[in-house]
Amino acid sequence: MGKREKYSLDKKNKSPLDVEFTKNEEKEGDKTKQVSFFQMFRYATGFDKLLLSIGIISAVGTGVLQPMNTILFGTLTGDIIKYAASKFNHSMSEDDRIKAENDFFDGVQYFAMMNSIIAVGMVIISYISTVTFNYSATRQVFRLRSTYLSKILNQDITWYDMHQTGDFSSRMTEDLFKFEDGIGEKVPMFLNLQIVFFVSLIIALVKGWELALICLTSLPASLIALGIVGLLTTKLSKKELDAYGTAGAIAEEVLSSIRTVIAFGGQHKEIERYGNNLIFARKNNIKRSLLSAIGFGILWFLIYSSYALAFWYGVKLVLEQRDWENPVYTAGNMVTVFFSVMNGSMNFGISSPYIEAFGISKAAASKIFSVIDNTPTINLSKGKGEILDTLKGNIKFRNVNFHYPSRPDVTVLQDLSLDIRAGDTVALVGSSGCGKSTVIQLIQRFYDPVAGEVSIDGKNIKDLDLTWMRTNIGVVGQEPVLFGTTIMENIKYGNADATEDDVVVAAKKANAHTFIKSLPDTTLWWEKGGRNCPGGRSSE
Repeated sequence: MGKREKYSLDKKNKSPLDVEFTKNEEKEGDKTKQVSFFQMFRYATGFDKLLLSIGIISAVGTGVLQPMNTILFGTLTGDIIKYAASKFNHSMSEDDRIKAENDFFDGVQYFAMMNSIIAVGMVIISYISTVTFNYSATRQVFRLRSTYLSKILNQDITWYDMHQTGDFSSRMTEDLFKFEDGIGEKVPMFLNLQIVFFVSLIIALVKGWELALICLTSLPASLIALGIVGLLTTKLSKKELDAYGTAGAIAEEVLSSIRTVIAFGGQHKEIERYGNNLIFARKNNIKRSLLSAIGFGILWFLIYSSYALAFWYGVKLVLEQRDWENPVYTAGNMVTVFFSVMNGSMNFGISSPYIEAFGISKAAASKIFSVIDNTPTINLSKGKGEILDTLKGNIKFRNVNFHYPSRPDVTVLQDLSLDIRAGDTVALVGSSGCGKSTVIQLIQRFYDPVAGEVSIDGKNIKDLDLTWMRTNIGVVGQEPVLFGTTIMENIKYGNADATEDDVVVAAKKANAHTFIKSLPDTTLWWEKGGRNCPGGRSSE
């Protein structure tokens, strides 16, 4: 099959995605830095930090309250055993029997009352922790979304040449959603589970350290399993996000050129190209899920194995100390220690999927922040650079060499010198790829020359205010783009301060006024689909 073989999926499990984005990853590997968990909260304001503090305190409170149930349950177990023993103790007097029965029912009432209080307290503070974190996450993502779009729109053209534009829409939707998922309600839930684990561990060690240590034999291996799962999940999640981003770029490219695709009957080919990238994402997702399943399976196996060992050893301790005057291990204490460790271990195990979610969120954050933290080579900020008092429009190229950053091995312009005086009409003629469009892009300062300089009225365009300079340049491209708004708004994009009369004058100068008058008022124009302007009319 020649060239197509490197795109097949049956050779070393590779997909087109391997070819499309791994090269970019090699170029950008240093730019995409790992993001720590706390760095994800970089857009939290003072008010957000207050909300997060309230949420953390509430989550800790919930984690402290829940293990108290094990103490109550152990005490109740001891009361039940004493009451059952009194029923079979024929040497007890009737008064002692009645007292034992009253003590038992008092213990049951105390157990029910305290559990009700704990339940009400947990409902209230759990609600507070969830609401505060979700509200703060929504506020942070709102700011991050605005900042991300602003940073994308202010990157230079070189940066766009090195990235797929369709990837950004994926970042704006899927990645930001995954990012929000990692800084929202999952944080207090995870914190609550960890607090429950540690408080339960303390209770177990205080009530019976020897049995508690036996119950915790699986802890070191469990920690290792969780650490490995978290590390691998983060790594595979980044690849999965890249895969979906590339697939999204393909979908956007196809939909934006749907007429061309249909004209050449390329629907099936484009579906196959899109599907191949999804296959890579699916395989990567299967790997991630398989590793998570194996890790969590090992985790729960260790936990339940320690349960079996703990019950056997706990009963042994109780039987050994049953004749002691003040035994450490009674049936009630054994139940408290066992259920404290079991409660802590279960909450520790339940927290495993949250580690995976945080790994996915960190991977999404690293992609988003890599864009936000990128500083464009050609600064688009207003107010930077010189604004000329008068602009004549004399353009000079002096010994200009240029190649596109995405194709450094292809020289487009070499030692070009050119003078264009104000008022002159100059035509650049040549074959495709000889540099005609490149000259225009250098004048607009989409790129900077590799060598030499481009000047306007004797000033190097690198020293001029870029926004001001571009507002003084009129460009009609081969494929003019109209935005999805009224014709007036489209014309005003060239001068945001233009009045309605200014727009009409501009339309008349472009010989478009008669054509525009024939349309209904406030006609909406679309670049693709719906109502599309004919090519000739767009150029007008």
